[in-house]
Amino acid sequence: MTFDTRIWYKDSFFIQEIKKIVFIDTFGVKSREIVLSHYLFHDLITEDFYEFSSFTDTATMLNSYKLNRKDDFPGAWNFMKLEKNKYATSPVRANSDTAINKVVYKRMIFNQNFGKGEFSTEIYLRCDRNHPFFKLFRYYSEMFKCDCVKIINYYPGTTTPSTTIELEFQRDSLVDQEINVFNTWTRRILDENR
Repeated sequence: MTFDTRIWYKDSFFIQEIKKIVFIDTFGVKSREIVLSHYLFHDLITEDFYEFSSFTDTATMLNSYKLNRKDDFPGAWNFMKLEKNKYATSPVRANSDTAINKVVYKRMIFNQNFGKGEFSTEIYLRCDRNHPFFKLFRYYSEMFKCDCVKIINYYPGTTTPSTTIELEFQRDSLVDQEINVFNTWTRRILDENR
């Protein structure tokens, strides 16, 4: 199953697409699909979260709450979470570097146990840029001083990938419509908290 999710940011504010898997049973035929649920607006400074119905300046606010950096974000990626990998069962060891589209990645490998056996995990570290927020496995990014941008878990005892997670930067700036959404939502939140 493949799906992507997008994150936008401006200053200390972040918007994440929140998607969910819907299981469907139509006359005994089971299927599943990924649907967009809502958008999560996160104020990194106050740790306040707001759920919005759509990525528009007229979106309905669905919910609001406060979380801290150690919490899991409901249905979203907590990109600020920094904790040791509790599933690791071996030390991290170096694998050979690789180049993809003229970018050199350091690769590291270690084992993890998710309760279904010991998976081999390979992480790709990008050292030519250092993003302040977006790093997969922030713990290993900090350890190696390079951004972890890809994780591949392999089924126990095989070289068959079970899951792949990859971070891809689309562009370095927002378009006018996106800036308008950030500005409008920020004003609405400030008005509500007065």
